[in-house]
Amino acid sequence: MRGNDLLFHERFQLHAGQTPDSSTGAVATPIYANSTYIHESPGVHKGLDYGRSHNPTRWALERCIADLESGAQGFAF
Repeated sequence: MRGNDLLFHERFQLHAGQTPDSSTGAVATPIYANSTYIHESPGVHKGLDYGRSHNPTRWALERCIADLESGAQGFAF
């Protein structure tokens, strides 16, 4: 593998599945340690209800897995 190809693949692996946070400019996904999330009313939430079922950190990992494997969706549990 040539030097430029190697750098591309290393950089791709480092940043796969990550998009910069528009509100903070952070380029790395933070670790969300929340276990529960507030609901607007019973059964009405913003896509997150309980940390063991899903959270933003897991979503980032799943996007990373999908990008690295050239897949449509990654799964982590």
